[in-house]
Amino acid sequence: MSHYKPNVRDVEFALFEVLKADELLGKPPFEHVTRDDVQLVIREAARFAQEVFAEVYQQGDETGCRLVDGQVKVPEVFRDAWAAFMKNGWQQLRIEVRDGGQGLPYCFVVSAQEFFTAANPALAIYSVPEMFANIIRSFGTAEQVPRFCHKMFEGRWSGTMVLTEPEAGSDVGATRTKAKRIDGTPYYLIDGAKRFITSGDFDFAENVIHLVLARVEGSPAGTKGLSLFIVPKIWVREDGTLGEPNDVACTGLEHKMGLHGSATCQLNFGENGRCRGVLLGGQENRGMSQMFELMNEARIWTGLKAQGLASTAYLNALAYAKDRIQGADHKNPAPDAPRVAIIRHPDVRRMLLDQKSKVEAMRALILRAAWLIDRVRAAGGRQANPADQGELEILTPIIKAYCSEESFLLISEAMQVMGGSGYCRDYPIEQYLRDVRVTAIYEGTTHIQALDLVTRKIPRAGGADFRRFLEGIRSLAGDLARDGFLAGEGRLLEEAVGSVERQARHLISFFGEDVYLVGQHANAMLWSVAEVALGWVILEQAVAAQEGLKQISPSHPDYAFYTGKIHAARFFAANNLPNVHRREAVMQLKDKSCLEIPDEGF
Repeated sequence: MSHYKPNVRDVEFALFEVLKADELLGKPPFEHVTRDDVQLVIREAARFAQEVFAEVYQQGDETGCRLVDGQVKVPEVFRDAWAAFMKNGWQQLRIEVRDGGQGLPYCFVVSAQEFFTAANPALAIYSVPEMFANIIRSFGTAEQVPRFCHKMFEGRWSGTMVLTEPEAGSDVGATRTKAKRIDGTPYYLIDGAKRFITSGDFDFAENVIHLVLARVEGSPAGTKGLSLFIVPKIWVREDGTLGEPNDVACTGLEHKMGLHGSATCQLNFGENGRCRGVLLGGQENRGMSQMFELMNEARIWTGLKAQGLASTAYLNALAYAKDRIQGADHKNPAPDAPRVAIIRHPDVRRMLLDQKSKVEAMRALILRAAWLIDRVRAAGGRQANPADQGELEILTPIIKAYCSEESFLLISEAMQVMGGSGYCRDYPIEQYLRDVRVTAIYEGTTHIQALDLVTRKIPRAGGADFRRFLEGIRSLAGDLARDGFLAGEGRLLEEAVGSVERQARHLISFFGEDVYLVGQHANAMLWSVAEVALGWVILEQAVAAQEGLKQISPSHPDYAFYTGKIHAARFFAANNLPNVHRREAVMQLKDKSCLEIPDEGF
């Protein structure tokens, strides 16, 4: 039986009953898509993930990747699953119809991606070439798009995002990789070393197309002087056919805590002075703005992967708790009292509801972000709907940071529910825990996301986006507070919004008082905004669930589902929103112990 447990009902509830995402369908640019289409995709993706991807999850971890004579060997058990994924066209869900894809709204694509990434995160990493091809499609020239994109769209070629260097990790502006124009040609010689490159090399795809950040000779220092280059592992001729190897060498594999089936590579470009790159779009010093398009999508994908793993961990723990008989009921502790399933014990129930409420709130927030991307696209692009774009900008670092960090804790909590059994390899929880941990590190660490929120997203448009975002949450909170149903939870949310506003003002004052305090409290600010956002979406779900209950009888199969939604929202509000005020109190203390302690005092 598959370890992976998808939650199709919750996905469909979030999409159809809360977001009303099916209203996007039948109209440009999704006029060719129906609700039946996307519902079939969601359900078939869950089935494929369980039956194909999940079946090779543990074996891929045990085998791991190997570097043999300069070629990365991915676990052989992945080969057939990867081929089946490509043959069935799963990588084409989001690809536009003009490029041979299905052109589905992103929110439905993300729903399917949750199932794939959670069923086998190491294998899923190899299965998203369209993510990289879309960047070339967005910024490439008329010659570059057909030359590089089409075989990536077909799944025959793969792609990578190549930023990190041994001496330039998060400090991307310190990049040392060089690009030198080749006289008389449109190409550049690339010279440099990169590390931590996911899928930097593997033996399934015919070619790997690297998107490499490098600095052209004479360009400014820092991020402003970086350009983005298309650097194939095997050279691609102008007619799109393959040529000779392009002097890109995998020199080592990282030995990691988890994701053993995912090749994380050290790459050298131009060891022999023959590595050629094609300048994306033909414009120098545009690399960071181009890369951010890819990075923002990767950040949402990272949060999605973490949330998906936390979801299946919760559902595994729930199934275990219903079957595991241990201990007597707390209200009948006599030695000869009947033993009960551990789901009857209060602390187990607390842990399970903590997992349920956060996992489902995170899913709702991720799907909302994807839905906003669809709304922006349907409205004509970035400038067509500034409110949607502004909200998306705020949600992106929250999804990346909060979902990745919190999912690790939730999977640990699932392990705690299962006790010693959860710690053993008989169950998948221990592998989930190892595999999810890196999500808090890659695509920008948690603190990078917090600084992005505090220094870029909150002040964006003079603070108008952030004010509008909070006002939308306050509106729901006020409506609930005036109603008998969820009135207490509405007040908790309303008060938490007020606290977030005050925390924002404190941070603004810290910029003038002591900028170190901004760095010290940025993570806490992100968590406060995240908990308010999650409280908003889960209470919104409770309202939809209450409407659903009005339409059915207690004997209906959905009655327990809707009731569970309402209790999850109440639990989240009572157990998380008060944390927002605690962070405000800590911020007000302006404690500088970590700043004032001498290095020798640690």
